[in-house]
Amino acid sequence: MKKGLALSLNMIIIVAIAVLTLASISIFFFSGSFGQISEAEAQRLFSSGCARYCQPDLYETFRNAYTASQNDHDFVSACERLGYGDGAHVNRCFERCSNCFLEVNQDDINRGYDNLIALTERG
Repeated sequence: MKKGLALSLNMIIIVAIAVLTLASISIFFFSGSFGQISEAEAQRLFSSGCARYCQPDLYETFRNAYTASQNDHDFVSACERLGYGDGAHVNRCFERCSNCFLEVNQDDINRGYDNLIALTERG
């Protein structure tokens, strides 16, 4: 009688260890994919952000577009995912926009925005 009880307790322990192991492995593999956007989604978000923020008649100046884009989490995330810039340097993203002809003046350059020369040379 004692042996039957011991066998079931061992079985419970083995099953519990197996469940914990499977849970740990699945968390390890899936944790990297949560919170990140795919490359295709990043391209789509980036293209729509470029179309939105690089309209000279809407934002008029680089500074206005830059300020608006910093508050767009999707655009910043897409920019970071594609390796174009980061949250602190969203203006680097505008350099990658093919149709970005925002007015960049010397005052913008003096404020410490980096990579603005590339925008002025294209426009």
